[in-house]
Amino acid sequence: MSDGRRPRTRAPFLAAVASALLSACGSPELHFGPDAVVVDAGSVGAVDAGRFPPLPPDTVVRADAAIADDLGGSPGEAQPGEGDACFEGAASGVACTPDGTPIAGARVAAQSLDCRGLPLAVETTTDADGTFILRRLAPGPTRLVIQSGRFLAESTVDVPERGTAFAGGGAGKLCFEADTTRIAVATGYFDHAESILTSMGFAHDRFCGRMGDAVPVVRLLQDPERLLSYDVLVLNCGSGVFLRSSDDATQAMIENLRGFVRAGGSVYVSDLASDFVEVAWPGLVEFAHRRPPPADVLAPRCCTCGGNCPADCPLPEDPAQCGVLRPTECRAYTRTPYGQGQIGRMSANLVAPFLQLALGGPTADIDFDLSGWMQIESVVDGVEILATGRAPGEDGARPLMVLFRPEPGGGLVAYTSFHTSAQAGPTIDALIRALLLRL
Repeated sequence: MSDGRRPRTRAPFLAAVASALLSACGSPELHFGPDAVVVDAGSVGAVDAGRFPPLPPDTVVRADAAIADDLGGSPGEAQPGEGDACFEGAASGVACTPDGTPIAGARVAAQSLDCRGLPLAVETTTDADGTFILRRLAPGPTRLVIQSGRFLAESTVDVPERGTAFAGGGAGKLCFEADTTRIAVATGYFDHAESILTSMGFAHDRFCGRMGDAVPVVRLLQDPERLLSYDVLVLNCGSGVFLRSSDDATQAMIENLRGFVRAGGSVYVSDLASDFVEVAWPGLVEFAHRRPPPADVLAPRCCTCGGNCPADCPLPEDPAQCGVLRPTECRAYTRTPYGQGQIGRMSANLVAPFLQLALGGPTADIDFDLSGWMQIESVVDGVEILATGRAPGEDGARPLMVLFRPEPGGGLVAYTSFHTSAQAGPTIDALIRALLLRL
């Protein structure tokens, strides 16, 4: 993949669509017109509102008008509270990842017209099978947008006067393109979230991260311009990056990470990579350490170099790939957190509706087959707890998955105490897949 973004053209209707899809989990600045009416816009991940032109004045945004028949009146008449939904056309389809896997809980929106010929944005949510239908649309060419977190797909359908048009050129599927969202992955020893991205068909750039060999990830984090070229950053457990040093290079990485999220980028962090949460955004999520890393140390010069390594410090030939082991002192210096989590099976309570929809129920079993995983002790108000679990011998449940927006209008940060390698299996894959699609 190139570093440049592919040019994309968006018609004015996308303002209404984007505004309907944007909301909650913080308060991003929305570009609504002065007289817009929003009905049931829902809660989804962040999308940069600046990508879209302002919402036309007097536009009404409403939920799917499937219940309009219960309000009285006859077809062709405006229904109270339904945005003058007087037409009988519909658009339907299945939202999917690039490999064709259906996406549950995605937001779908279209701009139509009301009885007066004024813009009318209609939106709904896909069901457990990824299926959606938007009813009471005006006949004619209609653009659709599907959004799940930072992932967007668009299509044009020709809505019949009385009947249903199908998305995706009549195939019935509207799938995200592989490279629509730019994703960077810091690899790790104990985790391979990139395997889930690959299974869904999403392209991504990998940067080597592992104990004693994390220079490529360090170089990415020290390069704010390159970091900002991505939409989503995945930080695997065991990435080998240490953030507790007082040197300028480490502090620059922390600030660049904060700037990435402040600008709208989203981050997924797992297990022993918890410093990316605890150090970058202190006080929001507290972890139960068994062996906390050393704090506020001064690292040897070759341990934190990335973009500007001294001539005698090793650098990989490929700036993104593994291949150079740093000096022995760096291995001790880059010691990761070590948690108190024990081996055993845990029944997780899925608090977030989107996880329940993706997993088909309110609970899921997670097998922790390695000890030392990072337990979450507590979170502050504003951090959304997505799933909880009670370990054997403990009185109460702890958060296992959390999601928060550090700053209004910025991107999201997600953390899970589990990950793909140690707890690998269809349940974990489904949980992480659903979470990645919310970023």
